[in-house]
Amino acid sequence: MGTPRSAIRLRLHSCRRLGGHFCKFAISCHRWLGLGCCLLFVMWLTSGIVMMYWEYPSVSPEERYSKAAS
Repeated sequence: MGTPRSAIRLRLHSCRRLGGHFCKFAISCHRWLGLGCCLLFVMWLTSGIVMMYWEYPSVSPEERYSKAAS
């Protein structure tokens, strides 16, 4: 198994064969889309945890009846 640096060299070498500009663009898009999705999922996880432990507002029966009459 090679080192990570040799894996990067191999990837860049294969990019040169396939058309360097497109492959570098694809790698860049993959990196930034991955970062954006990661942040989205972290926010989703955080909001789920908050929703599990945060108390919902309660309405007393008197308030409910007073609002129902109008």
